[in-house]
Amino acid sequence: MPLAAPVLQTTLDRRTPDRRGKVRDIYDFGDRLLIVATDRISAFDYLERVDWNKQPPAPAPPEDVVAKTREKYVEAFERLTLRELR
Repeated sequence: MPLAAPVLQTTLDRRTPDRRGKVRDIYDFGDRLLIVATDRISAFDYLERVDWNKQPPAPAPPEDVVAKTREKYVEAFERLTLRELR
């Protein structure tokens, strides 16, 4: 399975978040909030430990980290939706 590009920042229909943090972006739609949470801290920590000049493309994370992360997200999806993803 090819690796997906990391999410470094979010935009929504050309709109930037009303508030941006290290692990979440918040869009305020008046009567509703949309909170987009990411694993940016983990990615940041990994990238600070590897030898990288901080220019694109970023180095790929180790395959075992990708596999474990995917497994956790699949499990969360299945538990929340009661649908099997595998």
